[in-house]
Amino acid sequence: MYSARTAPNISNASYQRQLALSLVTSLGLEKAINTCLENGWTGTLGMIMKSAASTEVH
Repeated sequence: MYSARTAPNISNASYQRQLALSLVTSLGLEKAINTCLENGWTGTLGMIMKSAASTEVH
């Protein structure tokens, strides 16, 4: 039987944000993006892209 990995009190967006941060911290930006693409994690990829865009220096 499949069980969700999120705690019941954590929203999906919050979980994706935490996962995105963890991936970038442990793998680096490029590998984190590739991991999301390889696994079809579009929501987490979106969080990574938003974070990367907001931290770019213009």
